Amino acid sequence: MREKAEFVSGRVSVVTPVYNGESHLAGMLDSVLGQTYRDIEMILVDDGSTDATLAVAESYREKFAARGYGYRIVRSDHRFAAGAINQGLPYVRGEFLIWPDSDDFLEPESVAKRAAFLRGRPVYHCVRSLSYYFDAETGRRLDRADEKTGDLTKEDLFWDVLESRTFVCCGCYMLESRYFFQIYPDRRIPEYPVGQNFQMLLPFLYRHRCPTLREELYGVKRNLKALPL
Repeated sequence: MREKAEFVSGRVSVVTPVYNGESHLAGMLDSVLGQTYRDIEMILVDDGSTDATLAVAESYREKFAARGYGYRIVRSDHRFAAGAINQGLPYVRGEFLIWPDSDDFLEPESVAKRAAFLRGRPVYHCVRSLSYYFDAETGRRLDRADEKTGDLTKEDLFWDVLESRTFVCCGCYMLESRYFFQIYPDRRIPEYPVGQNFQMLLPFLYRHRCPTLREELYGVKRNLKALPL
């Protein structure tokens, strides 16, 4: 179902797909609840999970209500990340949009600092932060990163992202919603089984500059046991 409404000034929409995330979803939701920013709506898409993900999600309704944040759970058949994102995009009402992974972590000022940047500099419609990596088992920060940082002074990032010269890291980017939905007026991105970040970012970065905040505002979980030696 597609709903029509104006974007709410100052609001940040968080769209997160989750599949079989009962063991890690709480950490991400807690990090959203821990934001210093005042106006957030959480749109969580359960991508046909077969574990207790939905029960974990439901257990957070009162917590989000108490925090004064919007909270919506969208149930979907298993369609992978891009398909799940598409189930959540019709409900976006925020002026700004982020889409963190369900097993990652937003630092307390992650939303506030990026939103403040965009609201204070209307010439920009996109901003990103740096990230850090942490061990899924211990929470210890890791020195290694899977993506290149690249030239942080650059703002035209289309080719750098396309050719893997800089990081894609989904939770680092914040987009201005109305410009994103000018690209995707039907509120649907192309669906592939390999992910959603290129579909979200590349058309936007082709049209708009994206500066980088030199702060690690987003944590990426890595399972060291699953990584090759």
